[in-house]
Amino acid sequence: MAYVVRDDTSSAGLRRLHVLDSKEIDPTPYVQKALDEGEIKSWMSYQDDELGDYHFLLFWRLKMAGYPIWAKNIDKGQQVGDAIGAAAVRYFQRQGRWPNKAIVRQNGAEIPKSVLLMDKNQDQTGFVSVEVVQKNWQKGVVGVYYEDE
Repeated sequence: MAYVVRDDTSSAGLRRLHVLDSKEIDPTPYVQKALDEGEIKSWMSYQDDELGDYHFLLFWRLKMAGYPIWAKNIDKGQQVGDAIGAAAVRYFQRQGRWPNKAIVRQNGAEIPKSVLLMDKNQDQTGFVSVEVVQKNWQKGVVGVYYEDE
C-alpha cells in the first residue's frame, strides 16, 4: 500500500507530493489530481537501490480558474479570515493588485463568506469572496487569487 510521505503547499502555491511504496507506483491518480488543481512542473519515479523502495515525486503549481494563486497555511489557533488577509497582503506584494477570490477546504471551523481587506494604513482595499470546497484542495491551507469579472 502506498504511503504519502509529504503532501504540502508552499506559500507561492507550489504543491509537493512524495509517495513511497514497496512496489512500483502507478502515477496516474496523482498526475490526474495535479492536473485538476493546476499545472505540473516536474515529476519523477525511482527505486532506492539500497532499500528497494519505490518513490514518486510530483510538483505542481496551483491555479484557480487559470490565475496565479498565493497560498498560506492556517496557523494553529488562527482564524480563517485572518489567514486569508495575510495571504492577500503577500499576493498584493507579489502581483501588484489585491485578490478578489479565496478558496479553503471545509475543516469544521467557522468560514466567512467574504473577508474585508485592509492595507497597512487600515484603509479598506476591497473584499475577497470565499469559496469552500470539499476536495481538490489541501486541508489547512487558504489560497487567494484575482479573477477577472
